[in-house]
Amino acid sequence: MLKIGVTGGIGSGKSTVCEIFKQLGIPVFNSDFEANKLIDTSATVDFYKNEFGDIVFTNNSLDKQKIASLIFNNPEALQKVNDFIHPKVNENFVNWVNKQKNCLYVIKESALLLDLKTKQDLNYIILVHAPLELRIKRVMLRDGTDKETILKRVKNQSPDEEKMKKASHIISNDDHSLLLSQVLALHNMYLKEAQNLSQ
Repeated sequence: MLKIGVTGGIGSGKSTVCEIFKQLGIPVFNSDFEANKLIDTSATVDFYKNEFGDIVFTNNSLDKQKIASLIFNNPEALQKVNDFIHPKVNENFVNWVNKQKNCLYVIKESALLLDLKTKQDLNYIILVHAPLELRIKRVMLRDGTDKETILKRVKNQSPDEEKMKKASHIISNDDHSLLLSQVLALHNMYLKEAQNLSQ
């Protein structure tokens, strides 16, 4: 079974791309969703308590907004959180892959796929790329977030120019290129390779 990573900066449209793969019958593991599920575990609560103290708690519960404001303005804190959370997410991905039956390949969706130090063990990584101004416009419309806040989040991710050097394939989501045809071309390529491997 092939394992394919899909990544892209905020507003790039990686979730849209993953939705197309889902419609094609490909199982998709959403790393952000899995990371959010870990927030209420005792190990995560202990980690935040030990690393940051009471400033990220409200009424003895972890406060996601407080965590976000802390880490998005503090690269060192962000790195600590990533180093704790993402190996656990990766473990969950491995367990999830083992449960997938009768499929030739699976998708791992993660915004930080090319920024993380953890071993990914993926056959290919797709980068979903869109111009920065378009990404900002999309997020402002989607979330009602101001431009300054979005740019702070963008700053915490490596630029697409760097990611392009590491990615296996690039999907352009610039509102001019046809998204479906790009996804279908990769889908057919992965199916063919996976079929050859399984013979």
